Amino acid sequence: MPTSRKKLSVSADEWAELASIARELLSKSRHGQYQAIFDQLSVEHGINEQVIRRAVAAHRFLDKLGLHHAELAKELRKAPFVAVEQIDRWFVHDPEGAIAAARAYLRGDESVRSLVNKEVEARPQMSLVELSINHIRKLVAKVIGDALPGDYRRFDPPDHLKTSSAKLYFRSYKFPDNDQIAVIRLGPNEHMAAYARHTGKLMLEAIGLRTIGFKVIIAILGDCYPDLFDEFYLRYPSASSGITICHITSVEAVIPTIQFR
Repeated sequence: MPTSRKKLSVSADEWAELASIARELLSKSRHGQYQAIFDQLSVEHGINEQVIRRAVAAHRFLDKLGLHHAELAKELRKAPFVAVEQIDRWFVHDPEGAIAAARAYLRGDESVRSLVNKEVEARPQMSLVELSINHIRKLVAKVIGDALPGDYRRFDPPDHLKTSSAKLYFRSYKFPDNDQIAVIRLGPNEHMAAYARHTGKLMLEAIGLRTIGFKVIIAILGDCYPDLFDEFYLRYPSASSGITICHITSVEAVIPTIQFR
């Protein structure tokens, strides 16, 4: 992997450049190379690789924000990435509030600490079960998008998958035809029985998506049931390759980088 011309930090004036370098390298690499890229950047710049991942996620958010608020996104690239992270978290549940908070921060009316406190106060005071379907969709897209190991972009499913249980799709920048991910949501439900009723159907559907080239994430919303799909993994180890489970347990959920079996 080529090295950058200078050693960078995650200071306000350098984090965006570092994140841009990381994203460029990721966009030219395959899945199996992502961890090596983060490890190499960590050694090269003396920064924990998880911090670099967070900077990349913040950089992606500014790309999304820039589609409708270009000047604001440009100014935030000069702000500390921890401030951008807080705006990103806020944007998931309250876009207008997040934009107002970002502008207040840039004016000097807010600090990173006050952004953290006010973002927490602005969160919906409700359980996953009480959230609207629209909010759930945005939450799942945000959490999964942040956890994917590399640069992925959402895309609309082809017509023949419109009736699939998977309503969220990502594809790799570098390999758009060969590295595609479908996300199936399960829950949120209040009782274990409600989850269990759907496991067989969803796992078979996930296997079907695998046969046409998709990797599959089954996102379980609500209390964690880590053994919910164990029977299928044991019974069909080959068929379930490329299918992974993640649990989203709260509106402020953060999950580690997603790895496929």
